[in-house]
Amino acid sequence: MITVDNLSFSYKKNKASHQVFDDLNLSFAKGFNVILGPNGAGKSTLIKSIFGLLDYKGNISYNKVSITSMNIEDKIKLMSYLPQMDMEISTLTVLEMVILGRLPELRHKVSEEDLNIVMDTLASLNITSLATRNFSELSGGQKKLVFIAQTLVRKPKLILLDEPVNSLDLQKQLELCQLLQKIVNKQNVDIIVILHDINLAARYAQHIVVLDENGSIYNSGKPCEVITSKMLEEVYGVIANLIYDDKDIPIIAPVSSVHNV
Repeated sequence: MITVDNLSFSYKKNKASHQVFDDLNLSFAKGFNVILGPNGAGKSTLIKSIFGLLDYKGNISYNKVSITSMNIEDKIKLMSYLPQMDMEISTLTVLEMVILGRLPELRHKVSEEDLNIVMDTLASLNITSLATRNFSELSGGQKKLVFIAQTLVRKPKLILLDEPVNSLDLQKQLELCQLLQKIVNKQNVDIIVILHDINLAARYAQHIVVLDENGSIYNSGKPCEVITSKMLEEVYGVIANLIYDDKDIPIIAPVSSVHNV
């Protein structure tokens, strides 16, 4: 699916620079991928690089086709990207906001197909009741779901999501992850998600990439292979107990920081 070859990138401010990646090499699998890692590991920088928002060195490809050399129109057709964002104020209704996600496909008027896709997406997120509400009236969590719907209605081949469960309650977090899982299975879409909740990653990801604090690959693979007590201690600095359910999914119970041992 996505392959990253010799990725190097530095943030520069005035005369100072911060090296995030130095010849990073990694591959994501088809399906539901999750990026894990501590704050400052470069998770968001990696997602932005894949979408082409940063001027990096190296090459990123999708199914052996170089994204790095793609023009912007082809990138937009291939991918949808939802960054971390402050909740915006808008005079539009929820329905109008989500229809904007169909912008590349819209013609002079909204077609019945466009409307059906939008309403189906709202229904899948259990927010159909919000369709006629003004976006600015919604809670932070509801606004986040609207932005997610706006991302999904594009029907891309690859979806990039940066911490999409932030500000959602537990039920909505589970529903969103289950929806993403369903999209992967039924629509043959590949997804890369940044999560901080390791238990959510363990339960829903098919493939996990773990970045360490230096922006290097610590490990990648299936959740049961990647999420270990050793990884939690060495990457996150956390002592934790792990148990496994009947599906061999690890469940993490944090005990303490390594600094408090």
